[in-house]
Amino acid sequence: VSFFDAWKLKEHARLVEAVIAEGLYCDDGATSTDDSQGSCFPVEQWDRNGFDRPIAGWNVCSVTDREFGVNTTVCVFDGDFFIDGLPFRSNELDPQSSAFGAPKRIELYAGDWELRYGFGGFRWGHPRIEGVDVDVAFPAVRGSVCYPVGVKTA
Repeated sequence: VSFFDAWKLKEHARLVEAVIAEGLYCDDGATSTDDSQGSCFPVEQWDRNGFDRPIAGWNVCSVTDREFGVNTTVCVFDGDFFIDGLPFRSNELDPQSSAFGAPKRIELYAGDWELRYGFGGFRWGHPRIEGVDVDVAFPAVRGSVCYPVGVKTA
Protein backbone atom coordinates (compact mmCIF):
# COMPACT_ATOMS: atom_id res chain seq x y z
CA VAL A 1 0.00 0.00 0.00
CA SER A 2 1.44 3.34 -1.05
CA PHE A 3 0.33 6.80 0.10
CA PHE A 4 0.47 9.97 -1.97
CA ASP A 5 0.18 13.63 -0.89
CA ALA A 6 0.53 12.79 2.80
CA TRP A 7 1.94 16.29 3.30
CA LYS A 8 -1.58 17.69 2.73
CA LEU A 9 -2.88 15.63 5.63
CA LYS A 10 0.04 16.79 7.78
CA GLU A 11 -0.68 20.48 7.09
CA HIS A 12 -4.39 20.16 7.87
CA ALA A 13 -3.65 18.27 11.09
CA ARG A 14 -1.28 21.10 12.07
CA LEU A 15 -4.05 23.61 11.38
CA VAL A 16 -6.46 21.82 13.73
CA GLU A 17 -3.75 21.51 16.40
CA ALA A 18 -3.08 25.27 16.08
CA VAL A 19 -6.78 26.00 16.63
CA ILE A 20 -6.77 23.76 19.71
CA ALA A 21 -3.65 25.51 21.03
CA GLU A 22 -5.26 28.91 20.41
CA GLY A 23 -8.22 27.78 22.50
CA LEU A 24 -10.84 29.55 20.38
CA TYR A 25 -12.65 28.67 17.16
CA CYS A 26 -15.02 30.91 15.24
CA ASP A 27 -18.08 29.95 13.23
CA ASP A 28 -17.93 31.63 9.82
CA GLY A 29 -21.69 32.20 9.96
CA ALA A 30 -22.47 30.01 6.96
CA THR A 31 -24.31 27.41 9.05
CA SER A 32 -25.88 29.73 11.63
CA THR A 33 -29.39 31.13 11.60
CA ASP A 34 -29.38 32.87 14.97
CA ASP A 35 -27.22 35.28 16.97
CA SER A 36 -24.30 32.84 16.94
CA GLN A 37 -23.40 33.81 13.36
CA GLY A 38 -19.74 34.58 13.17
CA SER A 39 -19.30 34.07 16.91
CA CYS A 40 -16.20 32.64 18.53
CA PHE A 41 -16.39 29.91 21.15
CA PRO A 42 -13.79 28.28 23.40
CA VAL A 43 -12.54 24.99 21.96
CA GLU A 44 -13.98 23.15 24.97
CA GLN A 45 -17.52 24.14 23.90
CA TRP A 46 -17.23 22.52 20.48
CA ASP A 47 -18.14 18.82 20.23
CA ARG A 48 -14.98 17.21 18.89
CA ASN A 49 -16.79 13.88 18.57
CA GLY A 50 -14.53 12.09 21.03
CA PHE A 51 -11.22 13.08 19.41
CA ASP A 52 -8.73 15.10 21.47
CA ARG A 53 -6.59 15.73 18.41
CA PRO A 54 -6.91 15.18 14.67
CA ILE A 55 -6.35 11.59 13.62
CA ALA A 56 -6.25 9.80 10.29
CA GLY A 57 -6.11 6.14 9.50
CA TRP A 58 -6.44 3.54 6.79
CA ASN A 59 -7.29 -0.07 6.25
CA VAL A 60 -7.60 -2.53 3.41
CA CYS A 61 -11.02 -4.18 3.43
CA SER A 62 -12.72 -6.74 1.27
CA VAL A 63 -15.82 -5.55 -0.51
CA THR A 64 -17.38 -8.98 -1.10
CA ASP A 65 -16.16 -11.33 1.65
CA ARG A 66 -18.42 -13.40 3.82
CA GLU A 67 -17.60 -14.51 7.34
CA PHE A 68 -19.40 -17.54 8.79
CA GLY A 69 -21.80 -17.37 5.82
CA VAL A 70 -22.81 -13.76 6.48
CA ASN A 71 -21.94 -10.73 4.35
CA THR A 72 -19.59 -8.66 6.47
CA THR A 73 -16.80 -6.15 6.15
CA VAL A 74 -13.50 -8.01 6.49
CA CYS A 75 -10.52 -5.72 7.08
CA VAL A 76 -6.83 -6.62 7.31
CA PHE A 77 -6.07 -4.62 10.48
CA ASP A 78 -7.92 -4.50 13.80
CA GLY A 79 -7.27 -0.76 13.96
CA ASP A 80 -6.09 1.81 16.48
CA PHE A 81 -9.38 3.73 16.35
CA PHE A 82 -12.87 3.31 14.95
CA ILE A 83 -15.22 5.51 12.94
CA ASP A 84 -18.78 4.32 12.37
CA GLY A 85 -17.75 0.92 13.69
CA LEU A 86 -14.96 0.43 11.13
CA PRO A 87 -11.32 -0.07 12.22
CA PHE A 88 -8.51 2.19 11.02
CA ARG A 89 -4.73 1.92 11.42
CA SER A 90 -3.09 5.28 12.16
CA ASN A 91 0.68 4.65 12.20
CA GLU A 92 1.47 5.53 8.56
CA LEU A 93 -0.87 8.56 8.62
CA ASP A 94 0.17 10.02 11.98
CA PRO A 95 2.40 13.05 11.31
CA GLN A 96 4.19 12.40 14.63
CA SER A 97 5.10 8.84 13.65
CA SER A 98 8.45 7.95 12.07
CA ALA A 99 6.45 5.77 9.64
CA PHE A 100 4.39 8.75 8.40
CA GLY A 101 3.69 8.43 4.67
CA ALA A 102 5.75 5.26 4.36
CA PRO A 103 4.44 2.40 2.21
CA LYS A 104 3.26 -0.76 3.95
CA ARG A 105 3.76 -4.23 2.50
CA ILE A 106 1.04 -6.78 3.25
CA GLU A 107 0.14 -10.17 1.81
CA LEU A 108 -3.47 -10.49 0.60
CA TYR A 109 -5.38 -13.45 -0.75
CA ALA A 110 -7.12 -13.02 -4.10
CA GLY A 111 -10.22 -10.93 -3.60
CA ASP A 112 -12.01 -7.65 -4.11
CA TRP A 113 -9.96 -5.30 -1.88
CA GLU A 114 -10.30 -1.56 -1.39
CA LEU A 115 -8.23 1.00 0.47
CA ARG A 116 -10.34 2.89 3.03
CA TYR A 117 -9.57 6.06 4.97
CA GLY A 118 -11.00 7.40 8.22
CA PHE A 119 -10.57 10.86 9.69
CA GLY A 120 -11.48 12.09 13.17
CA GLY A 121 -11.20 15.45 14.90
CA PHE A 122 -11.30 17.53 11.72
CA ARG A 123 -15.07 18.18 11.94
CA TRP A 124 -16.62 19.58 15.13
CA GLY A 125 -20.21 19.86 16.35
CA HIS A 126 -21.40 23.47 16.72
CA PRO A 127 -21.73 24.56 20.38
CA ARG A 128 -25.10 26.30 19.89
CA ILE A 129 -26.73 24.69 16.88
CA GLU A 130 -27.56 21.05 17.49
CA GLY A 131 -26.92 18.69 14.58
CA VAL A 132 -24.64 21.11 12.75
CA ASP A 133 -21.03 20.09 12.19
CA VAL A 134 -18.36 22.51 11.03
CA ASP A 135 -15.23 21.51 9.10
CA VAL A 136 -12.18 22.87 10.90
CA ALA A 137 -9.85 21.53 8.19
CA PHE A 138 -10.12 19.30 5.15
CA PRO A 139 -7.79 16.28 5.40
CA ALA A 140 -6.75 14.63 2.18
CA VAL A 141 -4.51 11.75 1.23
CA ARG A 142 -4.44 9.39 -1.71
CA GLY A 143 -3.13 5.87 -1.94
CA SER A 144 -3.23 2.63 -3.83
CA VAL A 145 -2.95 -1.08 -3.35
CA CYS A 146 -0.17 -2.25 -5.66
CA TYR A 147 0.15 -5.79 -7.00
CA PRO A 148 3.36 -7.37 -8.33
CA VAL A 149 3.39 -7.85 -12.10
CA GLY A 150 1.87 -11.18 -13.08
CA VAL A 151 -0.13 -11.68 -9.89
CA LYS A 152 -3.76 -12.60 -10.41
CA THR A 153 -5.89 -10.11 -8.41
CA ALA A 154 -9.25 -11.87 -8.45
